[in-house]
Amino acid sequence: MSNRRSAIELSANIIVVIIIAMVVFGIGLKLVFQALDTGINIKNELDQQTRNEIVRQLTAGQEKVVVPFDTYKIDVGDSAVYGVGVLNVLNETEFKVELVFNKLIRPDKTTTASPNPLPTFFEIDARTLKKHERHIFTTAIGVARGTEPGTYVVDATVFYYDTVAGEFARYDDRVHKLFAVVE
Repeated sequence: MSNRRSAIELSANIIVVIIIAMVVFGIGLKLVFQALDTGINIKNELDQQTRNEIVRQLTAGQEKVVVPFDTYKIDVGDSAVYGVGVLNVLNETEFKVELVFNKLIRPDKTTTASPNPLPTFFEIDARTLKKHERHIFTTAIGVARGTEPGTYVVDATVFYYDTVAGEFARYDDRVHKLFAVVE
């Protein structure tokens, strides 16, 4: 009778452990999907004012690349969406925007090229554009908890695929700056 009772207790304990493991696994999956969803949906978060200004500047001026709103204040644990507008004046070709961390300007005006942790950059997918086609590339810069206060400078460079050279080449002569102000 004692063996049967301990076998029932052991079975009940195993069931409880399995239920707890499934709950923890489910919470983990939910967190992973939320993180992925943030990166996938950044295109939907670019506000209409930014879209309108990019289209206006690409239509009215001689600029091939515009970043009308390059500075955002970002709270720790949050992110901001940036738009990079491109007007293709070449034949149909592939374009991409490369983001590279430049420096952190601290509140006391000192700078560093290696703060820890760095902000997170959501990469921009390459896209083929027809001649005279406009496109708004969107990206987000996220600021994790524990990020040092200051202004983070990120270089955004637009490249096009040069079919003659067989490689990507710089599209315009400027490196566009994105600024993430963390307080």
